[in-house]
Amino acid sequence: MDFFYYPFLANSGFLNMSIDKNLFEETKKYNCVLLRFYLWFPPAVSFGKNQKVEEIVNIKECEKNKIDLVRRPTGGRALFHQKELTYFLSGPLDGKIFPKNFQDNYNLISNCLLKGFELLKIPVEIKKSKEKYKTSPLNPIPCFSEPAPGEITFEEKKIVGSAMLVEEEFFLIHGSIIIDFDENLNKKIFKKNENFCVAKLSSILNPLPPWHFILRCFKNGFENFLNKKFSVRNLSKNIIEKSISQSSNYKILKA
Repeated sequence: MDFFYYPFLANSGFLNMSIDKNLFEETKKYNCVLLRFYLWFPPAVSFGKNQKVEEIVNIKECEKNKIDLVRRPTGGRALFHQKELTYFLSGPLDGKIFPKNFQDNYNLISNCLLKGFELLKIPVEIKKSKEKYKTSPLNPIPCFSEPAPGEITFEEKKIVGSAMLVEEEFFLIHGSIIIDFDENLNKKIFKKNENFCVAKLSSILNPLPPWHFILRCFKNGFENFLNKKFSVRNLSKNIIEKSISQSSNYKILKA
C-alpha cells in the first residue's frame, strides 16, 4: 500500500473541502493512504454535513467580517477556521494499520497527532474514550466548546478538533490544530458562545516556531506512529480541475 504526502497549500474552504473529498475518492480507488496540511483563506466557518446553519451562527456577523460558510463532507460540530493548521488523512479501514472500529481508528489518529506535539515538546493528552460529552453532541454549540472522547487536550483544554467520514470501509478525517484563537470574534459569530475550552500553540510556544518546522513535526508524527514513510506527491491536474469544478457543492455562503 502506498503512502503519499501533499505539499502545504492555502485555499478557500470550498476548494479545501472539494480537494479533501476528491482525494478520498483516490484513496478508495487505489487503496492508498493520503496526508496533507492546509490553511483556509479567506477565513470560514465549516459545518458538519447534517447541521442547520441558522441555528448555529449569526449570518449577518459572518457577512460583516467577510467569513465564508462551508459545508464539510464529514459530520461533527461547526468551527471557525482562521488561525490554524488543518490536517487531512484518508485510508482503508483494513484492520491492520487502521482499525475497523470508528472510535479505535479515531484514537489511533489522535496518537499520530500526539507524536507531532511531542516533537514540538508540548505535553498534550488524549481525552479518555470512556468519558462523555458534558452536553449532547446534537447540541449546536461550537466545536471548541468542549473536548470529545479521543480528542487532544493541553491542560484539559482542547487543542485539536476533528471530524471523520467512513464509506465502503475507507475513512476520511480532517481536523484543526489551533495556532491562535480570537475568542471575541468567535463569540460574535456563534449564537451559543457561553464557553470556549481552547488551548493554542501561540500561547504555549513563545516564540512560535516557523511554519515549516511545525509542518515537519506533524508529518513526522504520522510517519513515526504509523511506522511508514510518506512520499511527496503534488496534486494532479485532474484532481485540481475536478476539485475546482465541484467546489460549489460545499458552498453555503461566500462572504
